[in-house]
Amino acid sequence: MAFVTLANAQSKRDSLLIGEGLSKDLLGNNEIKFNFLFTVIGLPEFSYERIITDDMAVGISLFVPISNLADYRYGVVPYYRYYFGERKASGFFIEGHAAMIGYHPSGGKTAYDIDSFGNSFPVLATRKTVFGLGAAAGFKFLTRKGFIGEIYLGASQTYNKLVDVFPRAGLILGKRF
Repeated sequence: MAFVTLANAQSKRDSLLIGEGLSKDLLGNNEIKFNFLFTVIGLPEFSYERIITDDMAVGISLFVPISNLADYRYGVVPYYRYYFGERKASGFFIEGHAAMIGYHPSGGKTAYDIDSFGNSFPVLATRKTVFGLGAAAGFKFLTRKGFIGEIYLGASQTYNKLVDVFPRAGLILGKRF
């Protein structure tokens, strides 16, 4: 008797979702996303997110500069999100994240220093990797076909004197599958 009741409750839930115009493939737990905001500043960012429960997800974002103008060489940002929306992993969210950022202080160009006599000389630009922790908040929009739009803003406090704060911001498009 209990099994029949549980099976019946499950089918009602699925029929409600389909009745709202949501297809069953929206019940997927994976998302691939692209950050257009970072691309504008020369750091295209790709993300993968795995939905753990209807209101929690973990993910990782990766970026690499497309020009030598940026001081960053790469970035790896694993994150955890908690969602407050009524639909699965959508709506308002808060995020906690870590950051590992490869940094090149001179932007890949030769740096110069001045000695005590006023002569300038080239110095080797050092490459650094900085680590940090941070938080962000944002909103995820989800279409009936599983397309995603996100907007969020936050920052990471890094533990190195070269880069004190790293921005975490996004204007995202993606797909849930």
